[in-house]
Amino acid sequence: GGRMKLKRIKIPIYDYTVLFADIEGKQDDGPMAKVLKGLNIDGENYADVINAIKTEATNGGDTYRNMRMKKLLIILYPCKSEAMRRNILAHETRHVVDRITEWINVNDIEASAYLQGWLAERIY
Repeated sequence: GGRMKLKRIKIPIYDYTVLFADIEGKQDDGPMAKVLKGLNIDGENYADVINAIKTEATNGGDTYRNMRMKKLLIILYPCKSEAMRRNILAHETRHVVDRITEWINVNDIEASAYLQGWLAERIY
């Protein structure tokens, strides 16, 4: 495969950044290690991600966050099908929406749905 694509998506209205890491293969353990360290993601979470990359995990994703830095990270492992890729991205972006709205105390289904759509436009 190629190499990990890392996309930075700034959410202007809430001033958060979503990092989207699209994993291509086991050579991405190094670049991913840098990203995780930059967000102070360590211990078990760090080990889990690096291990998943090294063992070439597929059909999965993870979402991590550092709310003090106002950054969230979506990791997408290689998918066997486009349908699975969409499923996982919908699942992980939902976590992002929930985390942000919970953190800033926005309890409004319309605002959540708007953010979900906005992210979907930029992440797929």
